Amino acid sequence: MDRLNKDIIPAEMQGVIAAYFNKIRAQYSTHHISFTLEGLNLFMETGRVTEIPDFMYTYLTPPQRLALLKNIINSVDDGSFTPRIVRSDKLSVPSPICICAPSEQNIIIYYFSPNKGQYIFHLQELSLVHAFHDFLVYLPESSMVYSEEESKELLHSVYEKYKNLYN
Repeated sequence: MDRLNKDIIPAEMQGVIAAYFNKIRAQYSTHHISFTLEGLNLFMETGRVTEIPDFMYTYLTPPQRLALLKNIINSVDDGSFTPRIVRSDKLSVPSPICICAPSEQNIIIYYFSPNKGQYIFHLQELSLVHAFHDFLVYLPESSMVYSEEESKELLHSVYEKYKNLYN
């Protein structure tokens, strides 16, 4: 929240954003979250959050990036969060892209084009939404992602890499 651009985001909207992030955090254990190693490294190098338009915040600092990754690792280690890292050799994903399925009735796709900026697509056409949703639910159980243990090891290695780089 300290990275938000408070000059353009009114206080009441800041409260809405905080509530949204608290809601997401509470749902981590029941949601399927997958990402690429390339995307994680891009985040660790830049501090940029794909889902949030650039004008709304200042990118996270290296210590904030490390703290966030450490919190993710702690949640993985205690079993409250189970992300899966996508195997780029099995599934090519343009970066940076984020596909969210907040419900079975809508999909939100965030894409950042280096040349043209950010695009946000909100899909509500049910045949497309169901196809995306089914794929996102299937992905963590597929051979297109690293195993739970491999994903955990990769998170730890990325953390160590950037901890050594930033300290």
